Amino acid sequence: MGCGTSKSLPHDVEYNPNFVESQTTQRNPDITRKRPSVGIGRPVGGLSKADDKRAAQLAAAEKRAVVNANRGLGSSSKGAELNEAAKRQELIGRIQAHYLSTNKDPPMGLNMASLDQLKNHYDAIRKASDLPTSTSIV
Repeated sequence: MGCGTSKSLPHDVEYNPNFVESQTTQRNPDITRKRPSVGIGRPVGGLSKADDKRAAQLAAAEKRAVVNANRGLGSSSKGAELNEAAKRQELIGRIQAHYLSTNKDPPMGLNMASLDQLKNHYDAIRKASDLPTSTSIV
């Protein structure tokens, strides 16, 4: 009797594995329906949540760029000076490497040249010797 056979069930009730689910949906059909959520779509005259999120991400990225450009110094002028000095040193290194590879002496006063003069000189020697272009030089 208690071994899980059909003899343990009453004779007038048939076994239905979905009995509980079918009874609840028949009694109250609203249980299975999903109700529409409030606030779907764009608000009238405003931006959507996705646009607000993108704007916040853009503002945070711009703020990080300013902080990185200042190099943690607090003033943008000192950060700009350091960036220009780094660009100058990179150009001087490239120019010296070129002259070293051609067994020539670099020009005198190379370290005192301005950033524009260094760019012009590097462009001239790059065109003359067909050096590969670099994207890291601004």
